[in-house]
Amino acid sequence: MSHDLMLKEAKYQSAMQVFRGWLEQGIITQADYAKAEQLMREKYHPLLGTLFSDMALT
Repeated sequence: MSHDLMLKEAKYQSAMQVFRGWLEQGIITQADYAKAEQLMREKYHPLLGTLFSDMALT
């Protein structure tokens, strides 16, 4: 994996960690989270992040 791809993956994962925290705190809804995830996938084109995007949050 190139440095650029690793950087994009890290940025995607960091952003999604923030959104997951907001979701767990009730700051955003599941629909908001899904939209944010879609936007972050479009922006960063993660390779590994998309493997886990359909998994239910626990």
